Amino acid sequence: MKLIQSEKMSNLGGMLAGVAYKINNPVNCISGNLVHAKTYVNDSLKLLRTYQEAIPN
Repeated sequence: MKLIQSEKMSNLGGMLAGVAYKINNPVNCISGNLVHAKTYVNDSLKLLRTYQEAIPN
């Protein structure tokens, strides 16, 4: 009975590690690209302001 309980706990630990990986992987991808996205948006806004100043109508 103890061997079965131990095997169940081992399987549960493996499953939880898999779930944590599946959640952590996309979160790291998003957080790693936020700096680049912010730079891209700021550059785009600067370009739009330049167009507005050069061609007001």
